[in-house]
Amino acid sequence: MNKWDFFRSGERIIKLERRMAVEMGLDPKDDTLPGRFTLGVDAVPIQPMVRSYYKVRNYASDGGPSDADMARLMKDRTQRRSVHPSFRPLKRLYCTVILGVLGWFIPAVACRWSSVRDEVSHFPEGFKFRFGVSPDGPSVAFRRSGDRLKRIQPGETAMDMDVTLKSLEAAWLLFSFQESTCTSEARGRLAVKGGLNHSCTFIRLMDKVEILLLPRFIARRAVKKWEKVA
Repeated sequence: MNKWDFFRSGERIIKLERRMAVEMGLDPKDDTLPGRFTLGVDAVPIQPMVRSYYKVRNYASDGGPSDADMARLMKDRTQRRSVHPSFRPLKRLYCTVILGVLGWFIPAVACRWSSVRDEVSHFPEGFKFRFGVSPDGPSVAFRRSGDRLKRIQPGETAMDMDVTLKSLEAAWLLFSFQESTCTSEARGRLAVKGGLNHSCTFIRLMDKVEILLLPRFIARRAVKKWEKVA
């Protein structure tokens, strides 16, 4: 999600609230100021101001968003990437393979690449975290040991942090590189049980792992910002 997505989301929220208010009885005459501002020699020219505001907001004469404007906003909403719950066995197998690859690759790059080791150093010594798919999908777990990450069994001990994709469909979007880790988190597809600082470290770590693991043209879609990893 980039800044323009945030702006469009804000516009959609404001105009949906305005449409509901109009349907509940809000009238253009309600868009006014107290009498001390609109009466007397120094009165504020409220009606021209309201008309200008309606024009900027693209409101109709009833004081609410026009039907065409609402259709545009809702069309933007429906164009977000989504998948339907189909081919579940194949998707589960694919996600299991991807997590298996990550379980091997993450400790390997943590040994070799200094910038990845820097991210690992933000975890406390002995810190354990798990990354998996809810409710009972595949998962992989790691423990910090010195400046390295070692793979452990996901159910071996209690974890200091759990990063969970809320459904198989959410995992499919992430692991098929239709969404970056940041976008997946921003759209509510990731649930994190643990400290905010550690979850941010995990996202940075995953970005660097994906840059190292994937061809550049795929990595550019999988991460928020592609940068060469030292």
